Amino acid sequence: PGYVAGGLLASLIDCRGAGTAAAAAYREAGRPMGSEPPFRFVTASLQVDYLRPTPMGVPLEIRGRIQEVKGRKVVVSATVTADGAVCA
Repeated sequence: PGYVAGGLLASLIDCRGAGTAAAAAYREAGRPMGSEPPFRFVTASLQVDYLRPTPMGVPLEIRGRIQEVKGRKVVVSATVTADGAVCA
């Protein structure tokens, strides 16, 4: 009670990763975000390290960073922060 479930955090990270991968693909192609045809990504691998309990009732910040772009493969890392502390 009082903390965000780990599965929900994994889902948020997964969604942020897909969005970050799409943004990278648009940038690599020199196209504006949202232009047609859209870039779509699926997750090949997801690893989440839970560093501390994530409190409920405070804004969460999820940031994705591009680690590598190789053709159609984009490797992304992400963090979830609550109250200035990285939680996952």
